[in-house]
Amino acid sequence: MKMLRFEIKKIFSKPKNKIAVVLLFVVLIITSILTINRVEYVDENGNHSVGISASHHLREAKNEWAGYLTEDTLRKVIDENKAINNSKEALSDDIVEQDKAYAKKQGIAGIIDVINSAFSGYRDYDYYAVNNVSEDEVGTIYERRISTLKNWLDSEEETFTTEEKKQWLAGNTDVTIGSDAFFPFGDNIERAYKSGVKYVAQPGGSVRDDQVIETANKRGMAMCFTGMRLFHH
Repeated sequence: MKMLRFEIKKIFSKPKNKIAVVLLFVVLIITSILTINRVEYVDENGNHSVGISASHHLREAKNEWAGYLTEDTLRKVIDENKAINNSKEALSDDIVEQDKAYAKKQGIAGIIDVINSAFSGYRDYDYYAVNNVSEDEVGTIYERRISTLKNWLDSEEETFTTEEKKQWLAGNTDVTIGSDAFFPFGDNIERAYKSGVKYVAQPGGSVRDDQVIETANKRGMAMCFTGMRLFHH
């Protein structure tokens, strides 16, 4: 706690840091408002709503299916999805009626996404895969996800060129790094800085902590000493 208070005091000791924190807080509030306003919910009558109320209703719908994804739960989702797809609302040409059918799927949308991911090719997501999955097949989603990834890795398919990889790594900023043991030298921090690290959490306790702190300050990195060492010889 002492080290945490020290780091917080250090941050707020400079006026520009105070201004930066205030601006960050304002941006956070604005971002939260914009994000919550993008949440949409459709009620049983096909009416659309957005914002906090929509978020509340959507959470209630999802909570009805909260819990472990057991085979029994997955089979129920397959049955529920099939029943909704065959309902008169889903088969109607009227948009409002179709919205009523969509409303019934909001609670299971997350589970459907998991099923779709398992029965789609790697990086080839199929939004309608769940419609062709049987009750017997759905119990194999975990095995399928592992085998799909394994097959892709075994294919030795290159997604990025060497140059693209370098560009992607060079664009990494505001990275956070955590360590279960202290950093013994300042050059560890220098190396982290080269990989885009800006925030560091470590237990502290090295005889060269002052050197490590100095390096972090020089690079404009925020570092927190947790005081908890999880690495033991």
